[in-house]
Amino acid sequence: MTINYKVFTAGDTLSANDVLTYLENQAVIKVDAASELPTLATTYPNVKVAYAADTDKVYVNDDGTFVALVTADGTVTLSNLTLTGDLTVQGTTTTIDSTTIAIKDKFVFEGATADAHETSLVVEEPTADRTVTIPNATTTLVGRDTTDTLTNKTINLSSNTVSATLAQLNTAISDADVASLAGSETLTNKTISGSSNTLSNIGNASLTNSSITMDGSPVSLGGTFTSPASYALPSQTGNSGKFLTTNGTAESWGTVDLTTKTDKSTLTTTGDIYYASSANTPARLGIGSASQVLTVSGGVPTWAAPAGGGANWSLLNSGGTALSGAATVTVSGISGKDKIMILIEAAKGTGAQNAVFVRLNTDTGNNYYIAGSLYESASTYAAANLGVLYGLDTASRIAPHSTNANSEVAGYYLVTGCNAAGVKVFNSVGSATAASGSSNGQMILGGYYNSSSTISSISIFNNTANFTAGTVYVYTSA
Repeated sequence: MTINYKVFTAGDTLSANDVLTYLENQAVIKVDAASELPTLATTYPNVKVAYAADTDKVYVNDDGTFVALVTADGTVTLSNLTLTGDLTVQGTTTTIDSTTIAIKDKFVFEGATADAHETSLVVEEPTADRTVTIPNATTTLVGRDTTDTLTNKTINLSSNTVSATLAQLNTAISDADVASLAGSETLTNKTISGSSNTLSNIGNASLTNSSITMDGSPVSLGGTFTSPASYALPSQTGNSGKFLTTNGTAESWGTVDLTTKTDKSTLTTTGDIYYASSANTPARLGIGSASQVLTVSGGVPTWAAPAGGGANWSLLNSGGTALSGAATVTVSGISGKDKIMILIEAAKGTGAQNAVFVRLNTDTGNNYYIAGSLYESASTYAAANLGVLYGLDTASRIAPHSTNANSEVAGYYLVTGCNAAGVKVFNSVGSATAASGSSNGQMILGGYYNSSSTISSISIFNNTANFTAGTVYVYTSA
C-alpha cells in the first residue's frame, strides 16, 4: 500500500487547484469528526487514508468505505489486503482464522534458537489435487528415510509387499525359527500327512523308529536282515507229482484231487457258459443265437426264442390333440416306443378337395413308400372310381376330402419298428364323407418309411388349407 502525504511548512502558498490536485492524489486528510468520512469517500474517492480528530483514529478507504485502521483495543482490521513486500510479524502468537492457506513453496521453521539451521516443510510439485490428513491424535510422524520402531501397527499382506531375507526374518521373530523351501534346515517334532504329501529320496539310513518282523525278530526299516543260510524241505523221496502243503504247524508233501476241477479248455467259444449238469458235474453251454433268451428246460439252462407277448398300448396325448387353426399339427415327446397308432377323427379343412397326410419326425424327404387301393366316389359309379397307388412319396396318405368344405376325414395309421434303426413298416385306412360334394375317397394303404432314426414325433397335415375341426389321438406301445 502506498500512502502519499505532504508536509506543509510556514510560508507555503497554495492555490485552490493545488489543493484539489493534492486531494485527488491520495493525500492523508484530516476531518473533524468520523461522521464526515462518508462524504469524503464520495467527494474524493481517490483519498485512501484519513484521520478523524474526534476519535483520534486513522481510517483506510476499503472499497468506498472508511474503516478504522487501528481500533480502540489495538486491533487492525483490513479486507482484501495485498502486500507486495515481505511481512514480518513480531510477537509470540500469530492467529490466522482461515479455512484455506495457499503456500506457493514451503514453510520454514527456525526453531527455538535463531541460527543458520532451519526445517523446511516442502511438497513435491503436484500433478493433481492431493490431500494429506493428519490424524486426530498426539503422535510423531514417521519418515521414509528414518529408522523408527513402530508399535500397534497392522500391515495387510494382501495389498502390501514385505521383503526380507531369511536371516532378517529369523532375527525379527523371537519365538520361532523360519525354514525355507530351498534351504537345508532340520525340522523336529513335525507331522507330515502321507495322504496329502509325497515323500521322495528317502534312504534306508534315514528311516528310524519303525520296524517289521523277519524270522521272528524285529528289523528296523532302516536296518538290514540276514536270511538263514538254508531252509530244510521235507524229504522228496517217494513224493513225485505231489505239492508242498502245510497243516498250519508243519510242512509236508500232499496231493490235489484234479478230478473235481474243470479244465478251462472245454470253453471253446466266446460267450460259452459253465453250468452243473448234475451234482459236482460241470458242463459247457454254448453261446446262443441273436435275440434268444436264457431259459430252463429239464432242470438245466438252455437258449430259446423269447415267448410272445401282447402289446401294451397307452394314449400319449391325453384327451387327444385338436386339429384346428393350422395346416400342420405335430405331437412330439415320443421316446422308446416300438409301435405307434394314430386315430384321426372328423378332420375338416377350410377349403374343398383337401387331403390328410402323415409325416414322421417332420421328415419331408422322399422316404415314404406306399402301395394300396384308392376308391374315389362320383355322381355315378364307374370302373375308373377304383384305382391303385404305389411308389415313393414325401408323406403317407390317409384320405381325400370331397369338393365340399364340410367333408370329414377319419382313419388310422399304424407304424412298427419305431425304436430301431432301419425301415419302419406301416399300414393305414382312411375315408371321407361327401357332405353334398363329390370326389371324396377311401384309401387302404401299406408301406414303409426308410430312415435309421427312431421316431420321436408324428405330424398330421392338410395339403391345401388349415384344419378347422377334428382330433388326433396317438397311442404307443414299447
